[in-house]
Amino acid sequence: MEDPESNSTKLWIEAENLITSEYLDTVPDVERLRVKLIENQYFNKISLPEKQGQNFCFFHNADMYMFNEKNWYKFNEEDPLQGTTLFMNSSSTPAKGETYDWESSAFTSDGKYVAYMATKAGSDWKTIRVKNIETMQDLQHDIIKQVKFSLIFWDNENNGFYYSRYDENLDDGTKTTKVGANRVYYHKLNTKQADDIMIYENPNEPDGSFSTYITLDNKYLIITTKKSTEETALKHYIELDKLKDRDLS
Repeated sequence: MEDPESNSTKLWIEAENLITSEYLDTVPDVERLRVKLIENQYFNKISLPEKQGQNFCFFHNADMYMFNEKNWYKFNEEDPLQGTTLFMNSSSTPAKGETYDWESSAFTSDGKYVAYMATKAGSDWKTIRVKNIETMQDLQHDIIKQVKFSLIFWDNENNGFYYSRYDENLDDGTKTTKVGANRVYYHKLNTKQADDIMIYENPNEPDGSFSTYITLDNKYLIITTKKSTEETALKHYIELDKLKDRDLS
């Protein structure tokens, strides 16, 4: 399985699928179970609203047969039933062919901007973009690539956010190519990725991946280090006041 494109791997997958299909074909209730699973999963879903600035935002899968096709909407406090599309999933953007990682999106505390992740063809590699909620337009310079398994956390002043990414790599996420080092960066709003400031790296953990979050009192940046699929994790903290000395503003 080290090389998913090799002939031996493809033959193994075909053989496994054949064994599975031959067995399932003998089970009389397979079709009934399939229909029941569809009924239990594919229905209109609306999340609880989240207050973002002067608006409430919520997820809604517009097509109940598209299980992962969740879309962001917002409605104004004065007219909560008047929904406005923030941005939609791949079904509405066939030219781009992108899907969005909703769970990793992050709004500024004033609700003026949202940083979100987009991916293509089911790849683990993601691109972070920032949308202006008032204009519904993506910012021109705020495009961050080479992101994988990262969280996004805005600073207290909404000037920028923390995230982690890897060295430049041409892998599309469907192969087993070894990636470069993972590092934590700070991205300032309305700037290019090349201007991002590296906050943390650990040469002693070349295979480690980092995720970050800010404590509720806005005093500390917590960095979690995990290696591969290990269940244990290492945590570091950085005092945010000390990061101000690095001219993040």
